[in-house]
Amino acid sequence: MKKFLIGLLFLAVGASLFSSCKKEEGEGKDGDSGIYVGIIGFNDKITEYKAGKGKKEKKMRLLNSGTQTEFESFIDGLEVSNGTKLYHAVRVAIDDIQAASLPDDLRNVSIITFTDGLDLGSYGESEYDSGDEYIQSISTRILNEKAHNLQINAYCIGMKGGDVGDEEKFRNDLQKLSSSTENAMLVSNMSEVNEKFKQIAASLYKENVSQSLALSIPLPEKDQQLRFTFDVSSNSPADASNSQMYIDFQFGGKSNPEIKNIVYHGISGSQTTIMGTTDDESYWYSYNFGNISLPDGNTVPTDNVKEWYLGGNGQWQINSEFDGGANVEVSTEKSSAAIFLVLDCSSSLGSEVSNMKNAAKNFIATLMGEHAGSGDTNTDISGYCNGHSYVDLGLPSGLLWATCNIGAGSAYGYGDYYAWGETTTKNDYSENTYTYTNNPDVLPNDADAASICWGSSWRIPTYNELEELINNCTTRYVTKNGVNGRMFIGPNGKSIFMPASGYITGSDYMYVGTLGRYWTSSINSDSGQRSYTLNFDTNNCVISSSGRNVGRSIRAVCTPQ
Repeated sequence: MKKFLIGLLFLAVGASLFSSCKKEEGEGKDGDSGIYVGIIGFNDKITEYKAGKGKKEKKMRLLNSGTQTEFESFIDGLEVSNGTKLYHAVRVAIDDIQAASLPDDLRNVSIITFTDGLDLGSYGESEYDSGDEYIQSISTRILNEKAHNLQINAYCIGMKGGDVGDEEKFRNDLQKLSSSTENAMLVSNMSEVNEKFKQIAASLYKENVSQSLALSIPLPEKDQQLRFTFDVSSNSPADASNSQMYIDFQFGGKSNPEIKNIVYHGISGSQTTIMGTTDDESYWYSYNFGNISLPDGNTVPTDNVKEWYLGGNGQWQINSEFDGGANVEVSTEKSSAAIFLVLDCSSSLGSEVSNMKNAAKNFIATLMGEHAGSGDTNTDISGYCNGHSYVDLGLPSGLLWATCNIGAGSAYGYGDYYAWGETTTKNDYSENTYTYTNNPDVLPNDADAASICWGSSWRIPTYNELEELINNCTTRYVTKNGVNGRMFIGPNGKSIFMPASGYITGSDYMYVGTLGRYWTSSINSDSGQRSYTLNFDTNNCVISSSGRNVGRSIRAVCTPQ
Protein backbone atom coordinates (compact mmCIF):
# COMPACT_ATOMS: atom_id res chain seq x y z
CA MET A 1 0.00 0.00 0.00
CA LYS A 2 1.40 3.35 -0.94
CA LYS A 3 1.36 5.93 1.79
CA PHE A 4 -1.08 8.79 1.92
CA LEU A 5 1.14 11.55 3.18
CA ILE A 6 -0.01 14.79 4.61
CA GLY A 7 2.58 17.47 5.35
CA LEU A 8 1.39 20.33 7.44
CA LEU A 9 3.37 23.55 7.35
CA PHE A 10 2.29 26.05 9.96
CA LEU A 11 3.58 29.40 8.72
CA ALA A 12 2.42 31.09 11.87
CA VAL A 13 3.13 34.77 11.69
CA GLY A 14 3.27 34.55 15.46
CA ALA A 15 5.67 32.15 17.15
CA SER A 16 8.37 32.17 19.79
CA LEU A 17 11.75 33.71 20.35
CA PHE A 18 14.74 31.73 21.56
CA SER A 19 16.00 32.79 24.97
CA SER A 20 19.41 32.21 26.48
CA CYS A 21 18.00 32.23 30.01
CA LYS A 22 16.73 29.43 32.17
CA LYS A 23 13.01 28.73 31.85
CA GLU A 24 10.95 30.97 34.13
CA GLU A 25 7.48 30.46 35.57
CA GLY A 26 4.80 30.77 32.90
CA GLU A 27 7.32 30.87 30.06
CA GLY A 28 8.19 28.30 27.43
CA LYS A 29 11.57 26.67 27.36
CA ASP A 30 14.40 27.92 25.17
CA GLY A 31 13.51 27.63 21.51
CA ASP A 32 9.75 27.18 21.99
CA SER A 33 7.63 28.51 19.14
CA GLY A 34 5.04 31.09 20.05
CA ILE A 35 4.44 34.82 20.05
CA TYR A 36 6.75 37.07 22.06
CA VAL A 37 5.29 40.33 23.29
CA GLY A 38 6.64 43.58 24.71
CA ILE A 39 4.56 46.51 25.99
CA ILE A 40 5.39 50.19 26.61
CA GLY A 41 3.12 52.82 28.13
CA PHE A 42 4.05 56.47 27.68
CA ASN A 43 3.11 59.95 28.91
CA ASP A 44 5.73 62.17 30.60
CA LYS A 45 7.69 58.99 31.27
CA ILE A 46 8.26 55.63 29.60
CA THR A 47 6.96 52.54 31.41
CA GLU A 48 8.20 49.21 30.06
CA TYR A 49 6.99 45.71 30.85
CA LYS A 50 9.89 43.83 32.45
CA ALA A 51 10.32 40.34 33.87
CA GLY A 52 13.27 39.18 35.94
CA LYS A 53 16.18 41.22 37.21
CA GLY A 54 19.75 41.99 36.24
CA LYS A 55 21.11 39.79 33.47
CA LYS A 56 17.88 37.79 33.50
CA GLU A 57 15.70 40.84 32.87
CA LYS A 58 13.46 40.44 29.81
CA LYS A 59 11.36 43.04 28.06
CA MET A 60 9.73 40.48 25.74
CA ARG A 61 8.20 37.20 26.81
CA LEU A 62 6.36 34.31 25.26
CA LEU A 63 2.60 34.84 25.24
CA ASN A 64 0.90 31.85 26.82
CA SER A 65 -1.69 31.12 29.49
CA GLY A 66 0.84 31.92 32.19
CA THR A 67 2.05 35.28 30.85
CA GLN A 68 -1.24 36.53 29.40
CA THR A 69 -2.43 37.50 32.88
CA GLU A 70 0.87 39.30 33.50
CA PHE A 71 0.54 41.34 30.33
CA GLU A 72 -3.07 42.23 31.12
CA SER A 73 -2.16 43.18 34.70
CA PHE A 74 0.65 45.38 33.39
CA ILE A 75 -1.81 47.14 31.05
CA ASP A 76 -4.31 47.62 33.89
CA GLY A 77 -1.54 49.09 36.06
CA LEU A 78 -0.37 51.72 33.58
CA GLU A 79 -0.70 55.12 35.24
CA VAL A 80 -2.14 58.20 33.62
CA SER A 81 -0.13 61.43 33.60
CA ASN A 82 0.50 64.59 31.59
CA GLY A 83 2.93 64.57 28.68
CA THR A 84 3.19 62.57 25.47
CA LYS A 85 6.68 61.18 24.84
CA LEU A 86 5.42 59.42 21.72
CA TYR A 87 8.61 59.54 19.65
CA HIS A 88 10.80 58.36 22.48
CA ALA A 89 8.48 55.41 23.23
CA VAL A 90 8.68 54.17 19.63
CA ARG A 91 12.46 54.58 19.67
CA VAL A 92 12.71 52.49 22.85
CA ALA A 93 10.53 49.78 21.27
CA ILE A 94 12.85 49.60 18.26
CA ASP A 95 15.90 49.41 20.52
CA ASP A 96 14.33 46.67 22.68
CA ILE A 97 13.43 44.48 19.71
CA GLN A 98 16.87 44.85 18.18
CA ALA A 99 18.49 43.97 21.52
CA ALA A 100 16.29 40.94 22.17
CA SER A 101 17.51 37.38 21.67
CA LEU A 102 15.48 36.07 18.76
CA PRO A 103 15.31 32.61 17.12
CA ASP A 104 16.45 31.66 13.67
CA ASP A 105 12.86 31.00 12.54
CA LEU A 106 11.73 34.57 13.21
CA ARG A 107 9.44 35.64 10.38
CA ASN A 108 7.85 38.88 11.59
CA VAL A 109 8.79 41.92 13.71
CA SER A 110 6.05 44.46 14.38
CA ILE A 111 5.44 47.59 16.45
CA ILE A 112 1.84 48.74 17.00
CA THR A 113 1.48 52.25 18.43
CA PHE A 114 -1.65 54.01 19.70
CA THR A 115 -1.74 57.76 20.40
CA ASP A 116 -4.36 60.46 20.84
CA GLY A 117 -2.08 63.49 20.59
CA LEU A 118 1.02 65.23 19.38
CA ASP A 119 4.40 64.50 20.90
CA LEU A 120 5.36 66.58 23.91
CA GLY A 121 8.81 66.37 25.46
CA SER A 122 10.50 63.56 23.52
CA TYR A 123 13.34 65.50 21.98
CA GLY A 124 14.55 66.37 25.46
CA GLU A 125 15.41 62.68 25.80
CA SER A 126 17.43 62.71 22.57
CA GLU A 127 20.50 64.11 20.91
CA TYR A 128 18.34 66.15 18.50
CA ASP A 129 17.53 69.86 18.64
CA SER A 130 13.84 69.55 17.78
CA GLY A 131 10.95 67.15 17.70
CA ASP A 132 10.89 67.28 13.90
CA GLU A 133 14.48 66.04 13.75
CA TYR A 134 13.69 63.33 16.26
CA ILE A 135 10.65 61.88 14.45
CA GLN A 136 12.49 62.02 11.13
CA SER A 137 15.29 59.93 12.62
CA ILE A 138 12.75 57.38 13.86
CA SER A 139 11.03 57.27 10.47
CA THR A 140 14.40 56.61 8.84
CA ARG A 141 15.08 53.77 11.26
CA ILE A 142 11.68 52.17 10.61
CA LEU A 143 12.15 52.29 6.85
CA ASN A 144 15.84 51.40 6.65
CA GLU A 145 16.96 49.48 9.70
CA LYS A 146 16.22 45.83 10.36
CA ALA A 147 15.71 43.74 13.45
CA HIS A 148 17.55 40.44 13.10
CA ASN A 149 17.59 40.75 9.29
CA LEU A 150 13.86 41.50 9.10
CA GLN A 151 12.11 44.69 8.05
CA ILE A 152 10.14 46.26 10.89
CA ASN A 153 6.39 46.38 10.31
CA ALA A 154 5.24 49.55 12.09
CA TYR A 155 1.58 50.47 12.60
CA CYS A 156 0.32 53.70 14.15
CA ILE A 157 -3.31 54.19 15.20
CA GLY A 158 -4.29 57.78 15.97
CA MET A 159 -7.47 59.02 17.66
CA LYS A 160 -7.25 62.83 17.59
CA GLY A 161 -7.75 64.22 21.09
CA GLY A 162 -9.33 67.56 21.91
CA ASP A 163 -5.95 69.16 22.53
CA VAL A 164 -4.68 68.48 18.99
CA GLY A 165 -4.74 71.83 17.24
CA ASP A 166 -2.67 70.88 14.19
CA GLU A 167 -4.45 67.94 12.57
CA GLU A 168 -2.14 67.95 9.55
CA LYS A 169 0.89 67.43 11.77
CA PHE A 170 -1.00 64.71 13.66
CA ARG A 171 -1.63 62.87 10.39
CA ASN A 172 1.98 63.33 9.28
CA ASP A 173 3.24 61.94 12.58
CA LEU A 174 1.09 58.83 12.16
CA GLN A 175 2.59 58.33 8.72
CA LYS A 176 6.19 58.79 9.87
CA LEU A 177 5.72 56.28 12.68
CA SER A 178 4.37 53.69 10.22
CA SER A 179 6.20 51.52 7.73
CA SER A 180 3.61 52.11 4.97
CA THR A 181 0.75 54.45 4.13
CA GLU A 182 -1.90 51.84 4.87
CA ASN A 183 -0.38 51.19 8.31
CA ALA A 184 -1.13 54.78 9.40
CA MET A 185 -4.70 54.69 10.69
CA LEU A 186 -6.69 57.75 11.78
CA VAL A 187 -9.84 56.79 13.71
CA SER A 188 -12.58 58.80 15.38
CA ASN A 189 -13.49 56.82 18.52
CA MET A 190 -12.31 54.08 20.84
CA SER A 191 -14.57 51.49 19.21
CA GLU A 192 -12.62 52.00 15.99
CA VAL A 193 -9.36 51.72 17.94
CA ASN A 194 -10.50 48.35 19.26
CA GLU A 195 -11.48 47.26 15.76
CA LYS A 196 -8.10 48.27 14.31
CA PHE A 197 -6.32 46.40 17.09
CA LYS A 198 -8.37 43.32 16.26
CA GLN A 199 -7.70 43.61 12.53
CA ILE A 200 -3.97 44.00 13.05
CA ALA A 201 -3.92 41.10 15.51
CA ALA A 202 -5.73 38.90 13.00
CA SER A 203 -3.38 39.78 10.16
CA LEU A 204 -0.22 39.40 12.25
CA TYR A 205 -0.96 36.53 14.54
CA LYS A 206 -3.56 34.23 13.17
CA GLU A 207 -1.72 31.12 12.17
CA ASN A 208 -1.55 30.85 8.40
CA VAL A 209 -1.86 27.16 7.74
CA SER A 210 -0.22 25.93 4.58
CA GLN A 211 -1.18 22.27 4.29
CA SER A 212 -0.02 20.00 1.49
CA LEU A 213 -1.43 16.58 0.69
CA ALA A 214 0.40 13.83 -1.13
CA LEU A 215 -2.05 10.99 -1.75
CA SER A 216 -1.68 7.69 -3.52
CA ILE A 217 -4.60 5.91 -5.16
CA PRO A 218 -4.97 2.53 -6.94
CA LEU A 219 -5.45 2.76 -10.70
CA PRO A 220 -8.97 4.02 -11.56
CA GLU A 221 -10.73 3.80 -14.91
CA LYS A 222 -10.08 6.57 -17.41
CA ASP A 223 -12.28 9.66 -16.76
CA GLN A 224 -13.63 8.09 -13.57
CA GLN A 225 -15.07 10.54 -11.06
CA LEU A 226 -13.37 10.27 -7.65
CA ARG A 227 -13.99 11.86 -4.25
CA PHE A 228 -11.90 12.13 -1.11
CA THR A 229 -13.98 12.92 2.01
CA PHE A 230 -12.56 14.25 5.27
CA ASP A 231 -15.65 14.36 7.51
CA VAL A 232 -17.32 10.98 6.90
CA SER A 233 -16.79 8.11 9.36
CA SER A 234 -19.01 5.44 7.78
CA ASN A 235 -18.92 3.69 4.40
CA SER A 236 -22.45 4.70 3.45
CA PRO A 237 -22.89 6.14 -0.06
CA ALA A 238 -25.45 8.56 1.37
CA ASP A 239 -22.86 9.94 3.79
CA ALA A 240 -20.40 10.43 0.94
CA SER A 241 -23.08 12.34 -0.98
CA ASN A 242 -23.86 14.51 2.06
CA SER A 243 -20.23 15.22 2.92
CA GLN A 244 -19.46 18.87 3.63
CA MET A 245 -15.68 18.53 3.30
CA TYR A 246 -14.36 16.82 0.19
CA ILE A 247 -12.21 17.03 -2.95
CA ASP A 248 -13.64 15.79 -6.26
CA PHE A 249 -11.68 15.15 -9.47
CA GLN A 250 -11.48 13.03 -12.64
CA PHE A 251 -8.70 10.58 -13.49
CA GLY A 252 -7.11 11.23 -16.88
CA GLY A 253 -6.06 7.65 -17.64
CA LYS A 254 -3.09 5.31 -17.39
CA SER A 255 -1.30 6.89 -20.35
CA ASN A 256 -2.01 10.41 -19.04
CA PRO A 257 -2.28 10.10 -15.24
CA GLU A 258 -3.42 13.65 -14.69
CA ILE A 259 -6.32 14.42 -12.36
CA LYS A 260 -8.46 17.27 -13.64
CA ASN A 261 -11.61 19.28 -12.92
CA ILE A 262 -10.65 19.40 -9.24
CA VAL A 263 -13.44 20.77 -7.02
CA TYR A 264 -12.95 21.74 -3.36
CA HIS A 265 -15.96 21.77 -1.05
CA GLY A 266 -15.58 22.98 2.54
CA ILE A 267 -11.84 23.18 1.83
CA SER A 268 -9.78 25.99 0.34
CA GLY A 269 -7.48 25.02 -2.54
CA SER A 270 -6.32 26.48 -5.86
CA GLN A 271 -5.05 23.65 -8.07
CA THR A 272 -7.46 22.49 -10.76
CA THR A 273 -5.19 19.90 -12.40
CA ILE A 274 -2.32 17.83 -10.98
CA MET A 275 -0.02 15.42 -12.84
CA GLY A 276 0.47 12.11 -11.06
CA THR A 277 3.58 10.01 -10.61
CA THR A 278 3.99 6.23 -10.39
CA ASP A 279 6.68 3.57 -10.41
CA ASP A 280 7.08 0.74 -12.92
CA GLU A 281 6.04 -2.02 -10.53
CA SER A 282 2.57 -0.96 -9.42
CA TYR A 283 -0.62 0.68 -10.53
CA TRP A 284 -0.67 3.22 -7.74
CA TYR A 285 -0.53 6.92 -8.61
CA SER A 286 0.55 9.73 -6.29
CA TYR A 287 -0.76 13.31 -6.37
CA ASN A 288 0.43 16.36 -4.46
CA PHE A 289 -2.15 18.94 -3.38
CA GLY A 290 -0.49 22.14 -2.18
CA ASN A 291 -1.77 25.02 -0.07
CA ILE A 292 -5.05 23.59 1.11
CA SER A 293 -6.75 24.49 4.38
CA LEU A 294 -10.13 24.97 5.98
CA PRO A 295 -11.81 28.29 5.11
CA ASP A 296 -10.88 29.66 8.55
CA GLY A 297 -7.20 28.90 7.93
CA ASN A 298 -6.97 25.81 10.12
CA THR A 299 -5.71 22.42 8.96
CA VAL A 300 -7.92 19.91 7.21
CA PRO A 301 -8.74 17.03 9.61
CA THR A 302 -7.29 13.69 8.53
CA ASP A 303 -8.82 11.21 10.99
CA ASN A 304 -11.29 9.69 8.53
CA VAL A 305 -9.95 10.19 5.01
CA LYS A 306 -11.86 8.00 2.57
CA GLU A 307 -11.69 7.46 -1.18
CA TRP A 308 -14.87 7.01 -3.23
CA TYR A 309 -15.65 6.48 -6.90
CA LEU A 310 -18.89 7.23 -8.71
CA GLY A 311 -20.57 4.00 -9.76
CA GLY A 312 -22.71 3.35 -12.82
CA ASN A 313 -25.84 3.76 -10.68
CA GLY A 314 -24.87 7.33 -9.89
CA GLN A 315 -24.00 6.54 -6.27
CA TRP A 316 -20.67 6.87 -4.52
CA GLN A 317 -18.91 3.59 -3.75
CA ILE A 318 -16.18 3.19 -1.14
CA ASN A 319 -12.74 2.14 -2.42
CA SER A 320 -11.80 -0.53 0.12
CA GLU A 321 -8.21 -0.69 -1.17
CA PHE A 322 -7.50 2.76 0.18
CA ASP A 323 -6.83 2.88 3.94
CA GLY A 324 -6.54 6.55 4.74
CA GLY A 325 -6.58 6.20 8.50
CA ALA A 326 -3.62 3.84 8.59
CA ASN A 327 -1.55 5.79 6.06
CA VAL A 328 -1.44 9.31 7.40
CA GLU A 329 1.77 10.99 8.52
CA VAL A 330 1.74 14.50 9.96
CA SER A 331 4.68 16.86 10.33
CA THR A 332 4.62 20.48 11.48
CA GLU A 333 6.97 23.43 11.39
CA LYS A 334 6.45 26.75 13.16
CA SER A 335 8.00 30.14 12.62
CA SER A 336 8.38 33.00 15.12
CA ALA A 337 7.38 36.65 15.60
CA ALA A 338 8.18 39.54 17.95
CA ILE A 339 5.49 42.12 18.69
CA PHE A 340 5.72 45.41 20.61
CA LEU A 341 2.63 47.31 21.78
CA VAL A 342 3.19 51.05 22.44
CA LEU A 343 0.30 52.70 24.32
CA ASP A 344 -0.52 56.36 24.98
CA CYS A 345 -1.41 56.83 28.67
CA SER A 346 -1.58 60.63 28.70
CA SER A 347 -4.22 62.46 30.73
CA SER A 348 -5.74 63.91 27.55
CA LEU A 349 -7.49 60.56 27.07
CA GLY A 350 -9.68 61.36 30.07
CA SER A 351 -12.41 58.76 30.60
CA GLU A 352 -11.27 56.88 27.50
CA VAL A 353 -8.24 55.47 29.34
CA SER A 354 -10.18 52.44 30.57
CA ASN A 355 -11.49 51.80 27.06
CA MET A 356 -7.95 52.06 25.69
CA LYS A 357 -6.77 49.50 28.22
CA ASN A 358 -9.66 47.19 27.34
CA ALA A 359 -8.79 47.51 23.64
CA ALA A 360 -5.17 46.62 24.39
CA LYS A 361 -6.23 43.62 26.48
CA ASN A 362 -8.57 42.54 23.70
CA PHE A 363 -5.58 42.73 21.38
CA ILE A 364 -3.66 40.37 23.67
CA ALA A 365 -6.70 38.09 24.06
CA THR A 366 -7.23 37.94 20.30
CA LEU A 367 -3.60 37.08 19.83
CA MET A 368 -3.77 34.46 22.54
CA GLY A 369 -6.97 33.00 21.14
CA GLU A 370 -5.60 32.69 17.61
CA HIS A 371 -2.37 31.13 18.82
CA ALA A 372 -4.16 28.67 21.12
CA GLY A 373 -6.31 27.58 18.21
CA SER A 374 -3.56 25.30 16.94
CA GLY A 375 -1.44 24.69 19.99
CA ASP A 376 -4.33 23.90 22.33
CA THR A 377 -6.80 22.09 20.10
CA ASN A 378 -10.25 21.25 21.39
CA THR A 379 -10.13 17.46 21.65
CA ASP A 380 -13.93 17.29 21.82
CA ILE A 381 -14.39 18.21 18.13
CA SER A 382 -16.97 15.86 16.63
CA GLY A 383 -16.84 16.99 13.01
CA TYR A 384 -16.93 19.87 10.55
CA CYS A 385 -19.61 21.70 8.61
CA ASN A 386 -18.60 24.13 5.84
CA GLY A 387 -15.09 24.03 7.27
CA HIS A 388 -16.10 25.01 10.82
CA SER A 389 -15.83 22.52 13.69
CA TYR A 390 -18.68 21.45 15.96
CA VAL A 391 -19.20 19.37 19.09
CA ASP A 392 -21.96 16.81 19.61
CA LEU A 393 -22.75 17.27 23.30
CA GLY A 394 -25.22 14.38 23.40
CA LEU A 395 -28.24 16.69 23.72
CA PRO A 396 -31.73 15.21 23.28
CA SER A 397 -32.28 17.11 20.01
CA GLY A 398 -28.92 16.05 18.57
CA LEU A 399 -28.10 19.73 17.96
CA LEU A 400 -24.43 20.39 17.18
CA TRP A 401 -22.70 23.40 18.75
CA ALA A 402 -19.82 25.34 17.18
CA THR A 403 -16.48 25.20 18.99
CA CYS A 404 -15.89 28.96 18.71
CA ASN A 405 -17.72 32.26 18.29
CA ILE A 406 -18.49 33.77 14.90
CA GLY A 407 -15.41 35.80 13.94
CA ALA A 408 -13.06 34.01 16.36
CA GLY A 409 -10.12 31.79 15.47
CA SER A 410 -10.46 29.49 18.47
CA ALA A 411 -12.64 28.73 21.49
CA TYR A 412 -10.74 31.40 23.44
CA GLY A 413 -11.34 34.28 21.02
CA TYR A 414 -14.19 36.74 21.61
CA GLY A 415 -15.03 36.99 17.92
CA ASP A 416 -17.27 39.64 16.36
CA TYR A 417 -20.23 41.50 17.83
CA TYR A 418 -23.60 41.93 16.11
CA ALA A 419 -26.87 43.70 16.70
CA TRP A 420 -29.88 41.37 16.48
CA GLY A 421 -30.86 40.79 12.84
CA GLU A 422 -27.83 42.61 11.44
CA THR A 423 -25.22 40.59 9.56
CA THR A 424 -22.22 42.94 9.57
CA THR A 425 -20.17 44.50 12.35
CA LYS A 426 -20.03 48.25 12.90
CA ASN A 427 -18.48 50.91 15.14
CA ASP A 428 -21.61 52.22 16.88
CA TYR A 429 -24.28 49.96 18.42
CA SER A 430 -26.81 52.66 19.28
CA GLU A 431 -30.56 52.83 18.71
CA ASN A 432 -30.10 55.42 15.97
CA THR A 433 -27.72 53.15 14.02
CA TYR A 434 -29.88 50.02 14.28
CA THR A 435 -31.16 48.98 10.84
CA TYR A 436 -33.19 45.76 11.23
CA THR A 437 -36.88 46.73 11.34
CA ASN A 438 -38.63 43.37 10.90
CA ASN A 439 -40.15 41.48 13.83
CA PRO A 440 -39.99 37.74 13.01
CA ASP A 441 -40.48 35.19 15.77
CA VAL A 442 -37.17 33.63 14.68
CA LEU A 443 -34.55 35.27 12.45
CA PRO A 444 -34.60 34.07 8.82
CA ASN A 445 -31.34 33.02 7.15
CA ASP A 446 -30.84 36.37 5.41
CA ALA A 447 -30.90 38.15 8.78
CA ASP A 448 -28.89 35.51 10.64
CA ALA A 449 -25.21 36.50 10.96
CA ALA A 450 -24.16 32.89 11.51
CA SER A 451 -25.80 31.78 8.24
CA ILE A 452 -24.33 34.70 6.34
CA CYS A 453 -20.80 34.23 7.71
CA TRP A 454 -20.54 30.42 7.81
CA GLY A 455 -23.16 29.20 5.33
CA SER A 456 -26.80 28.19 5.56
CA SER A 457 -26.04 25.01 7.53
CA TRP A 458 -25.17 27.26 10.48
CA ARG A 459 -27.52 29.56 12.37
CA ILE A 460 -28.04 31.39 15.65
CA PRO A 461 -29.69 29.10 18.26
CA THR A 462 -33.29 29.67 19.30
CA TYR A 463 -34.54 30.35 22.84
CA ASN A 464 -35.56 26.68 23.21
CA GLU A 465 -32.17 25.44 21.99
CA LEU A 466 -30.29 27.58 24.50
CA GLU A 467 -32.69 26.38 27.19
CA GLU A 468 -31.86 22.79 26.18
CA LEU A 469 -28.15 23.58 26.49
CA ILE A 470 -28.52 24.99 30.00
CA ASN A 471 -30.92 22.32 31.26
CA ASN A 472 -28.94 19.33 29.95
CA CYS A 473 -25.36 20.43 30.58
CA THR A 474 -23.24 20.81 33.65
CA THR A 475 -22.05 24.40 33.52
CA ARG A 476 -19.47 26.33 35.50
CA TYR A 477 -17.51 29.57 35.25
CA VAL A 478 -13.83 28.82 34.53
CA THR A 479 -10.60 30.34 33.24
CA LYS A 480 -9.05 28.51 30.27
CA ASN A 481 -5.82 29.64 28.61
CA GLY A 482 -6.09 32.86 30.61
CA VAL A 483 -9.61 33.59 29.29
CA ASN A 484 -12.66 33.77 31.57
CA GLY A 485 -15.84 32.11 30.40
CA ARG A 486 -18.37 29.38 30.99
CA MET A 487 -17.89 25.69 30.27
CA PHE A 488 -20.86 23.58 29.17
CA ILE A 489 -20.32 19.83 29.64
CA GLY A 490 -22.89 17.71 27.80
CA PRO A 491 -24.52 14.42 28.84
CA ASN A 492 -21.86 12.51 26.87
CA GLY A 493 -18.97 14.26 28.62
CA LYS A 494 -17.97 16.46 25.66
CA SER A 495 -17.86 20.21 26.19
CA ILE A 496 -17.80 23.70 24.70
CA PHE A 497 -16.28 26.86 26.18
CA MET A 498 -17.91 30.28 25.73
CA PRO A 499 -15.62 33.21 26.60
CA ALA A 500 -16.90 36.12 28.69
CA SER A 501 -16.82 38.50 25.74
CA GLY A 502 -19.05 41.19 27.27
CA TYR A 503 -21.03 43.38 24.91
CA ILE A 504 -20.99 46.74 23.11
CA THR A 505 -23.45 49.54 23.75
CA GLY A 506 -22.93 52.59 21.59
CA SER A 507 -19.18 52.44 21.02
CA ASP A 508 -18.29 51.26 24.53
CA TYR A 509 -17.11 47.72 25.29
CA MET A 510 -18.75 46.60 28.53
CA TYR A 511 -17.65 43.90 30.99
CA VAL A 512 -15.27 42.22 28.56
CA GLY A 513 -13.60 39.34 30.40
CA THR A 514 -16.31 39.28 33.06
CA LEU A 515 -19.76 38.65 31.53
CA GLY A 516 -21.03 36.57 28.62
CA ARG A 517 -23.86 37.90 26.43
CA TYR A 518 -24.89 35.72 23.46
CA TRP A 519 -27.79 36.21 21.06
CA THR A 520 -30.61 33.77 20.41
CA SER A 521 -32.54 34.07 17.14
CA SER A 522 -35.85 34.39 19.06
CA ILE A 523 -37.73 37.62 19.57
CA ASN A 524 -39.41 38.53 22.85
CA SER A 525 -43.06 38.36 21.81
CA ASP A 526 -44.03 40.69 24.67
CA SER A 527 -41.83 43.41 23.21
CA GLY A 528 -40.88 43.51 19.55
CA GLN A 529 -37.96 45.76 20.40
CA ARG A 530 -36.26 43.12 22.54
CA SER A 531 -34.86 39.66 21.83
CA TYR A 532 -33.62 36.82 24.01
CA THR A 533 -30.00 36.36 25.03
CA LEU A 534 -27.88 33.92 27.00
CA ASN A 535 -26.46 35.82 29.99
CA PHE A 536 -23.80 34.48 32.33
CA ASP A 537 -21.37 35.69 34.96
CA THR A 538 -19.41 33.99 37.73
CA ASN A 539 -22.57 32.86 39.54
CA ASN A 540 -25.50 32.61 37.14
CA CYS A 541 -26.36 31.34 33.66
CA VAL A 542 -29.82 32.37 32.47
CA ILE A 543 -31.82 33.51 29.44
CA SER A 544 -33.22 37.03 29.48
CA SER A 545 -34.22 39.66 26.94
CA SER A 546 -32.22 42.61 25.66
CA GLY A 547 -32.50 45.65 23.44
CA ARG A 548 -31.87 44.56 19.88
CA ASN A 549 -29.37 47.31 18.98
CA VAL A 550 -26.70 46.10 21.44
CA GLY A 551 -23.61 44.36 20.02
CA ARG A 552 -23.36 40.79 21.32
CA SER A 553 -21.45 37.60 20.53
CA ILE A 554 -22.85 34.66 18.56
CA ARG A 555 -22.22 30.96 19.16
CA ALA A 556 -23.69 29.14 16.18
CA VAL A 557 -25.38 25.73 15.90
CA CYS A 558 -26.02 23.31 13.07
CA THR A 559 -28.41 20.39 12.69
CA PRO A 560 -26.99 16.91 11.99
CA GLN A 561 -27.59 15.63 8.43
